[in-house]
Amino acid sequence: MKLFLILHIKLIKNNFFLNFSNNNGKMLFLKNAGILGFTNINKRSIEVFKKLIFISFEYLLSLGDKKVYLFLKIEGFKKYNLRLFYKECKKIISKKKIKIFALKVIHKIPHNGCRKRSIKI
Repeated sequence: MKLFLILHIKLIKNNFFLNFSNNNGKMLFLKNAGILGFTNINKRSIEVFKKLIFISFEYLLSLGDKKVYLFLKIEGFKKYNLRLFYKECKKIISKKKIKIFALKVIHKIPHNGCRKRSIKI
């Protein structure tokens, strides 16, 4: 049996958010740095990120023998964090029946009046 899930990982200024939802939009699993017991400046450390990734794949493995297809949505990450995420995922996915069929990287653009400079010729 196939299972289609959406994994949304969001990094905002002081926190990491991770949630799973099915293809209908129903939220199945939600974790963030505050729930894990981290406070203040520790919420945005690498330890939190690694722990969240570990918990997410632990949840996937608890689903049983179903073949899982993942749609990844990653929001607010820098290149370094994406590389770290890829390394952690590669270790776990190679061993189990998890397949990533799509990846969407979202970069926010500020809408507070900031604009790119126009070049005058």
